Amino acid sequence: MIETKQCIKCNKILPLNQFNFCATTKDKHRGECKKCTKEYKKEYWEKNKEEIRRKDRKRYWGNPEKQRLRGRTYRQTNLEKARESTNQSSKKYRANNRDKYLAHTILNVAVLRGEINRKPCVICGSAEKIHGHHEDYSQPLGVVWMCQKHHDEYHRLARHFAYGRLSLR
Repeated sequence: MIETKQCIKCNKILPLNQFNFCATTKDKHRGECKKCTKEYKKEYWEKNKEEIRRKDRKRYWGNPEKQRLRGRTYRQTNLEKARESTNQSSKKYRANNRDKYLAHTILNVAVLRGEINRKPCVICGSAEKIHGHHEDYSQPLGVVWMCQKHHDEYHRLARHFAYGRLSLR
């Protein structure tokens, strides 16, 4: 059995474990090595990132429940990877959005201490899963109370306006 293969991009002779699986080729390995494939994908991403993101958003919003289920399934089967990824994302978010993070923390501490009471949703009056929405992060205790459903809806609409998919006309 063949243990090595020559990459069609860099022409290096490498062990088979340096090539990705491909069911359609005779030896069941791609023609280019993993390193060359990675470089190509990186270049392709840089050239086409807006189109890729547009297609990803279209796929997600075409069937959001299916995509959420896919994400939940992945996180359940890859618990350790998902935890590490979440930890890294949280650290990055806190570093990049210090004002938002501090506002959320100050509000949560005030609620836990009983200094502020959660109020019903301003839209539907529900008292379930209430979120404090900050219009201005420099005023951490100045929030509008909304249920999770309406808070998510508010931000979803805000994103649509930001991307130019909705307008007031």
